[in-house]
Amino acid sequence: MRIKVFAGDRDRPAGPVSTPLPIASVDCEAPCRLIDKTGRSSMPCQIDDRGRLVWWCGAIRAGRSRTFEVPDVTAESEDQPLLVVPTGSSTVTVHDRHGLFAKYRTGDGLARPILYPLNDTRGECVARHYPMRHVEGETNDHVHHRSCWVAWGDVNGVDHWSEEAGHGWQRHRALASLYSGAVCGGFIAVIDWTTPDGERQLVEHRTHRFYNAPGDLRLFDLTVRMMLTDGDVTFGDTKEGGICSIRVATSMDGDKGGHFVTGAGARGEADGWGKPAPWCDYVGPVAGTTVGIAVMDHPDNFRHPTPWHVRDYGLMTANPFGLKHFTGDEANDGTQTWKVGETIVWRYRVLIHPGDADQADVAGHYANYADPPEVTIDQR
Repeated sequence: MRIKVFAGDRDRPAGPVSTPLPIASVDCEAPCRLIDKTGRSSMPCQIDDRGRLVWWCGAIRAGRSRTFEVPDVTAESEDQPLLVVPTGSSTVTVHDRHGLFAKYRTGDGLARPILYPLNDTRGECVARHYPMRHVEGETNDHVHHRSCWVAWGDVNGVDHWSEEAGHGWQRHRALASLYSGAVCGGFIAVIDWTTPDGERQLVEHRTHRFYNAPGDLRLFDLTVRMMLTDGDVTFGDTKEGGICSIRVATSMDGDKGGHFVTGAGARGEADGWGKPAPWCDYVGPVAGTTVGIAVMDHPDNFRHPTPWHVRDYGLMTANPFGLKHFTGDEANDGTQTWKVGETIVWRYRVLIHPGDADQADVAGHYANYADPPEVTIDQR
């Protein structure tokens, strides 16, 4: 079987590629290698939890392609796999070839699940430690800004954003579809969103997929699937929320040597707060090196391109509902109601990279995510 990956009309940076295969039953953790006929090399590949072949494809120039071969007998990969390991009833640790990537945490009084730490390939956390750890020199505002999280400030009138008295809860219920592999690994967390009194409002399946990227990149995909099992749900118009939310390391803050840029060309809070864009990248120094963390909004998401609740003090959130708060126009109400039985899905990709947005080609990585290169299969 030969596989061709076509770049299309733009240059493609290296990144994950996947394609369905005519295989009825496979082991998503079985190691194998894919032969790159173009580059005369081989690389690890993997059948993922959805029965798709996935691998890390090298860069491709516009108008060109790469050809890969799936051998009849695949050799076992000697590469360090990405390991997704439960470390408790509701905690998961993720290690890639570089070491600790992230840890999913819930329980212990947390109002909602979080990812902390969230490390670059050097092992430096690109998210703020506070309030999970007190580190000298860090800011200590907004106790509810916990590293990387999902939240909304008005769900049928319940506050699922702050940790003030009377806030709602995201109760972790179970882990599902947990897997590791040479190329990627992940899990699904089943989470109940409840009122302060414990009445369930909706059920969320939060899917994390972490990639075992070569070089100095790290990236993961976040899918938030909300199932309205318990009644209609209204998301109110407020700036206090973000379906994908990150509080970056204090050293990256816009008033401490960092900055953010968006895919719409905005730079900094005065230019970019509340404005729609396909992606947002926060860049600044961490442990003496310039790094960035970009959040990419999938084109299928509600109100894509999303407005960004992003601040110079280090907050970056994808906020699709806060329209009148962002525009100041009371007639432009972003409130949205979904009916019982409906499912709402949001998808995001998070990229941790060295250098600024241009050096990392964040726009190119967004194109890989939003409009993947064409893949064709020739069965011989």
